[in-house]
Amino acid sequence: MGSSFWVNIGWIFLIEGKLIVEAKAVYDINNFHMAQVLSYLKTFDKKLGLILNFSKAKLQIKRVVFNL
Repeated sequence: MGSSFWVNIGWIFLIEGKLIVEAKAVYDINNFHMAQVLSYLKTFDKKLGLILNFSKAKLQIKRVVFNL
């Protein structure tokens, strides 16, 4: 079971209470996007996040890890 949250920049999903997934449609995933997901991980006290970018011809996926 998962939860989803609307934030100003798009949707984030909490999957099985462990994984945060952010769905985007941007030109490219950059350090700002990585920092956003890292902030979500800190806020929700989670360790693993994924950014999914749907604007490319091939799905772009970036993994973000928060080490305590």
